[in-house]
Parts: sequence; C-alpha cells; structure tokens
Amino acid sequence: LSDQERCDMVENVRFVDEIIPRSPYVMTREYLEWVIKEYNIDYVVHGDDPCLVNGEDVYGPVKEMGKFKSIPRTEGISTTDLIGRILTSSHPNELSPRNQTVLGTQTRLLTKSQSVYDLPSIHSSRFMTTSSILRKFSAGMKSPPPGASIVYIDGTWDMFHAGHVELLKKAKAYGTFLIAGVFSDTLIRENVGASFPIMSINERMLSVIGCKLVDDVLIDAPFFADDDMIASLNIQTVVTTDFEQGWEGYGNRQMVAENRSILKTVKWKSDTLKFGDIEKRLNDNRSRYEKKFESKKRAEDEYYNERYGRDVPAT
Repeated sequence: LSDQERCDMVENVRFVDEIIPRSPYVMTREYLEWVIKEYNIDYVVHGDDPCLVNGEDVYGPVKEMGKFKSIPRTEGISTTDLIGRILTSSHPNELSPRNQTVLGTQTRLLTKSQSVYDLPSIHSSRFMTTSSILRKFSAGMKSPPPGASIVYIDGTWDMFHAGHVELLKKAKAYGTFLIAGVFSDTLIRENVGASFPIMSINERMLSVIGCKLVDDVLIDAPFFADDDMIASLNIQTVVTTDFEQGWEGYGNRQMVAENRSILKTVKWKSDTLKFGDIEKRLNDNRSRYEKKFESKKRAEDEYYNERYGRDVPAT
C-alpha cells in the first residue's frame, strides 16, 4: 500500500488520535528524541516479537531511554498470513483448467512456492475472537441518540482498506449514525467464489468495528435490507455502491430501499482503492512477495515455536 493509503487507514482507526506520516522504520536516537519532544510522547509501544534490522534492535534506543512498552502480538493473524491467503486466491474469471482444484472452477494458486502451495484453498482463520476482544474493540460504541439520522451500508469489507474508508466517509455524510452490515463467509462464497473471502467474518467484523466512522455493526447481514429490518433498526437511509469485485448484480440488491425512496448509491471512482488493486500488486510482484512470505513465515514459526516450547523435527 502507498503512504497515503496507509495513512488514510490508520488515521481512521478508532484507537488512534493522531498520526505521524513518513515515520522511519529504523528510528535513530536523534529521531526518537525529536518525535518524543515534538509530540509529547510518554511511551513507544511494539509487540513482543523481535524487531531486528541488520542484527540491531530497532527499538534499542527507546528502550535505553526507559520509554518502551511491550504488548503481546496478536496471534492467529498477521500481514504474512494475509499475504499467503491472497497468493492462494484469485478471481473466478481468471481461472485456467490446469490450475483448478477439488473446489471446482473457483480457486487458482497464484504461486508455485511450496509452503504457499500447501496453504488451504478455503482460508481457515486461527484468530480467536473472544468476548473480551469484542468488548475492547467496541468500547465507546453506543446506541443511536434520540433524533439520530441512521444510515445503513453493507458489504464484504474483505481486506479492509483505504477504499472502504472512503466509502464509509461518503455513507456517513448522509446522516449522523452509521450502521455497517458485514456479510457472512457463506454469502460471499456463494456470490463471489469458493476462495473468498480472504478474511473470516470475525476478522472482517473487527476490522469494521475498529473504524471510527462506524457507530454500530450488523453481524451476518442479510443480502438486502427488507421492510422489517429497516423498521427494527430505524434506518432512514440505505447506502450501497455500484461495485463489489466479482459479485454480479451487487448494485441492484436494495430494491426495498429503492421503492421506499431511501436508497443512495455511491459510485466507485476509477482511482479508488479496491481489493483487486491489492491482489494485482501482489501478483505483479509475485516473486518478491513469495520470497518475503517465506522469510516472514519462518520468523513467525520460530517465534511461536519458542513461545510455546514446540519440538521442531530435525531437518
């Protein structure tokens, strides 16, 4: 993702108050002293996995300054894991008979590297969604206040990205309280293809809850908003988009809302980020990302083997 795409994402995370663009990956003592003073920073926080560059601890200087805090890394999901999932997925229309799997005509491997090849075609998540995590993510979320203008928008929200943020901004502009519906894995698989979604419903749900533009989330949202749902949630405006990758007729689902004259359609601009753009970037640089995946995957395996005292067979 570009600098701007990543900044747009992080800036709209519920837990973020301010962003510092163009922060260096390897922070020198001079930079740390400047940024701590400039932004009145008390602590620098990172996961408990090692962060080494050329054998040097990236956070060494801030540890020496006594301003470092470590938190447990999120288990069951990572950038490495998501890249691996994307590398084993493709749009159904791009299939070739030679690469078809037992799933039929809806899965194709984009890579031949062995460890990626061995990943399951239907992406199984190892991320544990507990009630504690749900409470932490949804902290501060409240019911709509009296007189609120309630807007509803649904979607897959797969690989939640800056394009989704832009869409949610436009939807929120139609009212004062935004409810985002998250489709089930089954509904997406039936309409987009067997290798989708990349992320499970729990992962996608938490991604949407984590966006500060969203006031509430409807889990396992129906294919369209019917009269009962509109009345139950007191929805004044239903927002849809004219595009969802691989989903034929997606923009024509909300007929009930259209008949009630409460439907608004947001058109995707040609330069708005889409999942297909992310997939294409990976595919265009497949060899580089395969090597990066292999290296990161080994590092993750070593981390968890050490963390849980796993016995690793000799090779």
